[in-house]
Amino acid sequence: KPLSSNSLEQQILTLERQRRELLEVNKQWDHQFRSMKQLYEKQVTMLATSVAICVYHFIKIRMSSYTLSDFFTKDTEVLSEALHEMKEENRLLKQKNASMSRKKEQYESEISRLNKVGTGLGKHARPHFSSDLCMLLLAGSRVALQGEKFREYLASPIKPSTCHV
Repeated sequence: KPLSSNSLEQQILTLERQRRELLEVNKQWDHQFRSMKQLYEKQVTMLATSVAICVYHFIKIRMSSYTLSDFFTKDTEVLSEALHEMKEENRLLKQKNASMSRKKEQYESEISRLNKVGTGLGKHARPHFSSDLCMLLLAGSRVALQGEKFREYLASPIKPSTCHV
């Protein structure tokens, strides 16, 4: 069935009208899309700015709650504890030093006494001992020899193989 030229013209006109309407709707959608895009970009920018301001104020508030001394409090506590430990160690070392000084004085007086005893024995006289050797002799002899055995040891002549001064 052949279509009349009039009906074809009608169809062409209808299609052109639909095309124009479609282009108009497309332009409206494009305009709407661009407007919404600008609006959302503006909102995102405002939100990002708002977040940055909030972060700034948060940091400012947190920092204002601390003073400069708060930053050093932890270090000060650690250093105070270390100082206390060092003072305690120093006190213990002083006590040990005092004890060792008393022992040294006791050993020196014992050495002096032994040297006096040794010079009074006549031909069995012993030479004067160096204080280091005497300290070793005294330390060993006090543990090993007690009472009468120690006196007998002192009275016996020194053998060259046992003590070199």
